[in-house]
Amino acid sequence: MQTGIEQEKGPLDREIDRRKKAESLLIQREGELAELRRELEEMNAALKVVIRQRAEDRSEMEKTVLANVKASVFPFLEKLKSSPLSEVQKELLREIEERLSEITSPFVRELSSGHPGLSPNEVQVAGLIREGRSSKEISQLLNISVHTVISYRYCIRKKTGLKGKKVNLRAYLQTLQGG
Repeated sequence: MQTGIEQEKGPLDREIDRRKKAESLLIQREGELAELRRELEEMNAALKVVIRQRAEDRSEMEKTVLANVKASVFPFLEKLKSSPLSEVQKELLREIEERLSEITSPFVRELSSGHPGLSPNEVQVAGLIREGRSSKEISQLLNISVHTVISYRYCIRKKTGLKGKKVNLRAYLQTLQGG
């Protein structure tokens, strides 16, 4: 017959075996986690390199686009300037030059990326507001009503988080890069 100690030994041996297996499994999992952590750190480093390269590529592309616009478009605008134009045509030509400069400006990129909900018309009106144009001037320039410009101003304030705040819209827009 087995004594009380011998009877207890069987379940204890099984418990010890179970714990040893659990410990072995835990050590194995810790090794796997360490390997995953190392792989994630490597991926993170690689992503940082890719992001930095993408930013450099974007910057280079922007410079190329600007150089191409200056080389291929601005000469034609200069020829137009020297031709006989009405005052309205001269003003439109100045606006074309400004808009082309704006397209390559960091302001438009920052405004659009920082506030992706803005429509192209709102970005255009924001650029004119930033220049200090009045609602009446903007309406005449874009051939839209003053009420439409006021509506755009409202939407710009709302989408940039300025609605209900005592912040001058033009002053805010001038704080964005490129100004």
